[in-house]
Amino acid sequence: HPVLDVSPFEVAQVVDAGDIAVNPFNIHEAIETIEAAAVDLTQDGTRLVTIGGDHTIALPLLRAAHAKHGPVALVHFDAHLDTW
Repeated sequence: HPVLDVSPFEVAQVVDAGDIAVNPFNIHEAIETIEAAAVDLTQDGTRLVTIGGDHTIALPLLRAAHAKHGPVALVHFDAHLDTW
């Protein structure tokens, strides 16, 4: 970032791992598939950053993080005003 004089790619390698293929007609299978993929992607110590999806995407990702690191904290930004 030229204004902040920050170059994140000097200290981190960023890769798009692509989409995880899931069965949209079987929610339990999809959750298991996402969790297994997250575990596989982070096996070597790689950090996982995800963007987008609904809560059925976040759940297995959090489970994978918990399995690897123990209790986790979450900051969740939701663009929908569904707090009522």
